[in-house]
This record gives sequence, structure tokens and C-alpha cells, in this order.
Amino acid sequence: MIKKFNIGVLFVVAMLIYGVIGLQAQSTVWTYQGRLTTPAGIANGSYDLQFAVFNAVTSGAQQGPTLTNTAVTVSNGLFTVNLDFGASVFTGPDRWLEIGVRSNGQAVAFALLTPRQQLTAAPYALFAPNAGTAATANGLAASTVSASQINTLGNPTSGQVLAYSGTGLVWTNPATASAGWSLAGNVGTTAGGNFLGTADNQPLELKANSLRAMRLEPNTNGAPNVIGGGPNNYVQPGIVGGTIGGGGATNYSTGVLGIPLNGSNSLRSSFAVVGGGLANSIQSNSIYSVVIGGLGNSVGVNSSDAFMGGGNENTIASNSISTVLVGGDQNAIDSSSPFSTIGGGGINYILRNSGSATIAGGESNVISTNGSHSFIGGGGGNFIQTNSPWTSISGGSNNVVVGAVSTIGGGGANRITANYSTIGGGLLNSNQSPWSVIGGGSLNRITGDYYGTIGGGIANQITFDYATIGGGLLNTNSGSVATIGGGQQNTASGGASTIPGGSQNTASGDYSFAAGWQAQALHFGSFVWADGIGTPFSSSGPFQFLIRAGGGVGINTNNPGGAGLAVVGGIRNGPGGTIQNRVIFGTANVGTGTNGVNTFTITFPTPFANTPKVFVMAKGNDNPDTFAISTRAVTTTSFKINVVRIDLATGWGQSLNVDWYATE
Repeated sequence: MIKKFNIGVLFVVAMLIYGVIGLQAQSTVWTYQGRLTTPAGIANGSYDLQFAVFNAVTSGAQQGPTLTNTAVTVSNGLFTVNLDFGASVFTGPDRWLEIGVRSNGQAVAFALLTPRQQLTAAPYALFAPNAGTAATANGLAASTVSASQINTLGNPTSGQVLAYSGTGLVWTNPATASAGWSLAGNVGTTAGGNFLGTADNQPLELKANSLRAMRLEPNTNGAPNVIGGGPNNYVQPGIVGGTIGGGGATNYSTGVLGIPLNGSNSLRSSFAVVGGGLANSIQSNSIYSVVIGGLGNSVGVNSSDAFMGGGNENTIASNSISTVLVGGDQNAIDSSSPFSTIGGGGINYILRNSGSATIAGGESNVISTNGSHSFIGGGGGNFIQTNSPWTSISGGSNNVVVGAVSTIGGGGANRITANYSTIGGGLLNSNQSPWSVIGGGSLNRITGDYYGTIGGGIANQITFDYATIGGGLLNTNSGSVATIGGGQQNTASGGASTIPGGSQNTASGDYSFAAGWQAQALHFGSFVWADGIGTPFSSSGPFQFLIRAGGGVGINTNNPGGAGLAVVGGIRNGPGGTIQNRVIFGTANVGTGTNGVNTFTITFPTPFANTPKVFVMAKGNDNPDTFAISTRAVTTTSFKINVVRIDLATGWGQSLNVDWYATE
């Protein structure tokens, strides 16, 4: 509800004159202008106004109708209305105008303003009944005075204008008019001597449709303020060299989404610039700062040399000198964050005490308090938390860094909670160890003391310092200076242990090595390689070198032929021993024997170049089982064995295994 209004009459057009109604050429419409204030200050906005004429300052009788003007625009307290009470109201006696007011569109009674305003006749308008032969006149109707009726020497020629010569009125050409500017332009002017403006310490205003569109404000510093645009645009008194290029509005009803937008652009710092837009501002002590345009953008106090390109509701807060916010929507550089930059995007924040920080763009990215020299390249939802200076998130989504001098290259939902750490990218990786690196992949995790490395892969984990996992799946490294090259489900827990790859291998002994499938190097210095049989193959003591190869082991040959070990190139039997150029080890199952002496043939997996020496040993499956065995008929491709069971001369009914090796 309207509590109180004050209204001051600026002027009443001089048509409220006794006897004026009798002039046939006159209209009964007259213009009323006033100034409206509220308890909160000068009124602005839209109001409903009601007018009535009475014959007394209080009480009395109403004269004529009640007029209601709805949605009257009030700007800086000023309003203008046209009123028409008809010809019967102003007949000579005194009249008073009663005014009521309420906010536009409110279903409440009008608040009557007191006292009523007396309506008086303008000077000389009392002569209106004799205006046809008036000695003087304040105004003339169009086309009622001819050139011959003007006190000049003769009539004008085409194109001439009326001027004052110093002693009287004369007709002259526009080019020779000494005190006027032609609508078609002037010629013969002198720069500096001829000008359009004021010659005293008063502002100059240019208006369009009776509204101020440009204001030039002088000062003693020789740096006038230039205020363009809406009449409510404002430069604080005492400011010099300020510029508002345009924009601003007293009642811009189109707005965004149909919402009316009203607001002035304002300057409170010298040599600052607001280029245009609506409701943009530069606060005090922010000299040399610039807001190009946009809506609701602001530069706070003590933020000199700041730059705001445009956009919507962007903010550079106090004490943030030399900052840059290019544009976008609802971005903010908080207080005490000098030399910081936001390139654009939306809802990006650089919080306080984060000098020289940068957010290149994206959406909902945050560099938190005390994040100086930190960087977010873009993406969305990335967050550098409090006390994390010199930190970078290049892009991606929902990445978080809690630590100084750390880096996330991109990806999604990666998290660093240590200083000097790195995640190159990937998804849902976590690095909690200083000076550690996760290259990428997904669900990888480092929780060791420091210097851990995971190249990539999925769900790999390091829990000790100086450990490395190259990649793979579900590998776990808990050994200091231990390494897993890749593979899956491998576990290295021994110090300086190594698993190059494979599956389900374990290296739990210090300086141990496990490779293949289900190799288990469980002891200090053990080396275990297991084939793909799919069952564990484990060391049984320290310093062992163990190989399980169901298809045989070849040295200098790729065809061991099923032998336990095939060596090409020679074996020396101890220092100074004989070099055996080629050795083949093998095991043969010769079945059962029924005779006293049983003969079997064994073929070499690969032929020898020369006839080799052959050594054999037989072993049965039952005890006691004593055999005599000899070789014969040795060739480069095979040999025969004679087998006799000593404890049973008639043979044996069991399977007999023969271990042999042949050397060349």
C-alpha cells in the first residue's frame, strides 16, 4: 500500500486562462507535469494517477469530471500527463487540482495528495479574449503571421532565415547567420571558435523525444564525463574522464522471458568505461576499468585495470586488479584475486585470494580460496579445492584436485588428494600419493607414500612407494620399488619384485620374479615362470630359478620336441669342463615288460648331426622296483634300451618311466 507521496508542480502550460475557452482555435486539452517522491526517495516506475478540479483548496464542489491516467511512467520522479476537463470548468473563478496516486495495477484506493494544487493563469494570457489584435503574444498558431507582418526591411527570398542584426530583425542566408546552426549544416565555421555546446561550467544534454540521450559533464580537470544512453545512466559526482557509451533503460518492457528490465549503467571511478548494455556498473577506486556491455555485470571497489567483456550477471569483486572476465553467464572473480581470468562459459568461480588464476571456460568450474596460479581449461564441474595453488585441470568433467602443484589432464571424476601429483585422464582414477602419476584408464588408485606410477588399465592399485604398474586389469602392487608391467590379477608385494605381465602371478619375495600364469615367486631372489596349465607353480626356497613348460624348454632351439630341456650350442660342465655342443633331456614311458630282457626304442625329438652319447635311468611305479638298463643301437635319430627287472626276472606289469639325456 502507498504510504506517502509528495508532488511538486513543475509547470502548467499557459492555457488555463479565463476566457481562453472562447477562442475558436484553441483546444481544451492541457499538459500537466509533476515530480513524485516516496519516503524511500525519488519515484521510478509505473503509477496510476487520478485528477479532479475543485472550486476551493479544501472541501468545495468538484468542477467537471474525474480523470484517471493509468500506467503513467515516472522517471527520476518526473511525469507528464495530458488533461481535458472540457470547456465548462475554467470560466474565470479560482480552481484547485486534486491528485490521487497508487502503484500501477494495484486494486487499492488512490492516495490523495495534499494540499490541492492551485491552477493559475499564465501572464498575459488574460489578454486572450482580444488576442486577435493583441499588442504582444506568448505564442502564435501556425500560419497566422506572414512575412509582411514582421518588422523587417522587406520580405525574405527562398531559403533565407530570420536573424537579429544587433539592432533589429533581418532576413539572411543560413551561411551568414552568426548565432545559429542550420538543420542542413553550417559552412564557413572555424574550429574552436564555432562550437555547439555550453560556455559555462554546466553540462550539455542532447535529447530524443524529450528524453536525454547524451550528457556531457564538464570538470576542472579538462576530462569531461560522457554519458550516453538512457536518462538514468549515472556518473558519480567528482569522477573525471568517465564514459558510458549507451544502454540503460527506464522502462524496457520486452526483457528476457517477458520480464521487464529497468536499470541504469553507472560509474564511480575516473577514466573507467561502460560501453553499453543494461544495469552494468564499475564501483569506486577502480580506475581504468572497462565493462563493454551485457546485463548486470559489475566491477567492485579497488579493482583498477579490470576488464569485463559482456554477458549476464558476471562479477569482478573488490581488490582484484588487472583481472579479465571475457563474458558468459554468472561467472565471478572473487575479492583479492588480482591478475585472474575467466574466459567465458557459465557459473565459473575463482574464489578469494586466488591471484593469477585462470578458468578458460566451460560450466560450473571452481578454483577455490587460496588457489593462486591455478588453471582450469574448461569442461564442467571441475573443482580445485582450498589451498591448492599452482594446480591444473585441463578439462573434462567433475575432476577434483586437493593439493598444490598437481595436475589432472582431463577425463571424468578423477581425484587427486596429494601435492605434486598427476592424473593424465581417464575415469574415476584416484591419486593420493605425492609425486605420483596415473596416466589414464579407469578406477586406478595410488595410496602409497610417494613416487608411484600407474600407466593405465582398469582397477589397478599401488599401496607402497616407488611402485609401478604399467597397465592391465586388477593388478595390485604393494612392494617398494616393485613393478608389474601389465596383465591381470597379478600381485607384487616383495620389495623390488617384478611381474612383467601374464595372469594371476605372485611375486611376494624380495627381488623375486614371476611370469606366465599362476607363477608364484614366494622367496627371496626366486625366479618362477609357469606355463598355461592353470595350476599354481611355486618356489620352494630362496634363489631358485624355476620353469614349468609342458612342451619342453629349448635353449638356442625353438623345437625342444617335448623334451624337458633341449640345448643347442653347448653346455660346459663346470669351470674347465668339457663343452657338450648339444644336449637333449627327455622322459619316455615305455609301458610294461613281460620277458626277462625287454627292448624298447626311443626317438630323439630332433636328430643329431653326429651319433650322441646317451645316458638313461629307469624307475617303476611300485616298490621294490630295481631295474638294470643299458643302451644299444644309438643313431642320430634314436636309440634302443634293454631293460631287466632284477628283482623279478619274468618282467613286470607296471608302467615304466625312463629319464634320459643325449649329448653330442
